[in-house]
Amino acid sequence: FPSHDRSLTLIGNDIGSYSKFSQGLEYKFTHIKHLPHTQLLEALASFDVFVLPSFEDGFAVVVGEAISAGLPVVISRSAGACELIKDQEKYCFDPGDHKSLTDILQMIAKNGYSTEVQSTDDWQSYATKLLELLSEFAKIPEAASA
Repeated sequence: FPSHDRSLTLIGNDIGSYSKFSQGLEYKFTHIKHLPHTQLLEALASFDVFVLPSFEDGFAVVVGEAISAGLPVVISRSAGACELIKDQEKYCFDPGDHKSLTDILQMIAKNGYSTEVQSTDDWQSYATKLLELLSEFAKIPEAASA
């Protein structure tokens, strides 16, 4: 990504650390606290890459939305949706591992990103995969008693 075209947009709650982090950036930082769903889909369509660096997330539905928008998806292994990415070693990273995240983004900027690495191409495929995952979860004895 050419440096003069770089910008970072955070959509969602800012717990304080992002605002502090953004002060040292050499490119534009925008924080949007909330977007209605229809505006979120429009915003996703305008981005070049989607990053979800969650430390904890049960299942981030927004990952499927970003996949559906055709975005390169880079997510932490704690986002609960890494299973949707075929090449997890390439596009998923451990939460807090800034070096791996940076390496992945640099790889995408240099080599591009193929949607072939994603296991879902449309909402039907996404829904099918989600149902498979939920079915697997329901079969786990610990899950049934939780």
